[in-house]
Amino acid sequence: MLLLYDDAIQSAENREFSGNHPYVDGNKRTGFIAAALFLEANGLRFTATEEEAVERTLALAAGAIEANEYAAWLELNAESS
Repeated sequence: MLLLYDDAIQSAENREFSGNHPYVDGNKRTGFIAAALFLEANGLRFTATEEEAVERTLALAAGAIEANEYAAWLELNAESS
């Protein structure tokens, strides 16, 4: 199992965009891209399908899953590049 740099920071960063809506449009996309870029910047490759990414990101934004669940999903779908 990979250990991300800091799950709490990653979760909070993505939740900030996906849940708090700092932009008029594109918050969920921005949050997901920030998470994927975070993984890449730390030498990891995101492996989930586009469908899974959409489903999980929408669930996070809707409050259906917690930030720690999203971080655990990111960790499961990240592998060394």
